[in-house]
Amino acid sequence: MSEPKYRATLSLGGQNRSVWCVIFRHPLRDDDRGRPGRRIRRSLGTTNREEAQKLVDQANILLSDSKWWSPAMREQAERLFAKQVVAAFYDDLVPAPRDGWLLRESVIPIPSPEDGYARVLLLGATGAGKTTLVRQLIGTGTKRERFPSISTATSRSSLRIRRNTKPLSLFYRRIWSDSTLRSALSPVRSAF
Repeated sequence: MSEPKYRATLSLGGQNRSVWCVIFRHPLRDDDRGRPGRRIRRSLGTTNREEAQKLVDQANILLSDSKWWSPAMREQAERLFAKQVVAAFYDDLVPAPRDGWLLRESVIPIPSPEDGYARVLLLGATGAGKTTLVRQLIGTGTKRERFPSISTATSRSSLRIRRNTKPLSLFYRRIWSDSTLRSALSPVRSAF
């Protein structure tokens, strides 16, 4: 089975159908059904048909040779082809970087020390009782409810706790305030 042929065509567009556009199926972008060949339609920014046809010819050079089908080739393409053609082909190939911490903070804001909350790091050897302490602090130390679970060779776990009258929810994780943490830990401190 041969590789599909991709070809750009010229079309009138804009509000008054006076500006020329390039239309093509993109070899690297999937359509709505998840198959390669998303339809791209971009303005060429010109009303001159001959100039627009030259730009479409450049787009056809990009589409005809798979060596251009890599985001790494954008810089070289910018030196050889018009900026409208390069933008139509290479825009949105590489996803925009996203800050996961900022996204999480916008959905589930975690109080900071400036808000009167503390962050606690429990350190200790295997079997020292770190998980048992956390279970006692959050009130899940019963035989029926064993949260957080224990597994062998767990190297790191992050749990945010907030004292609350509602049942413990895994989705809403918060940190205790300094005063609540001190009062909860005072019996533990006195035992040592």
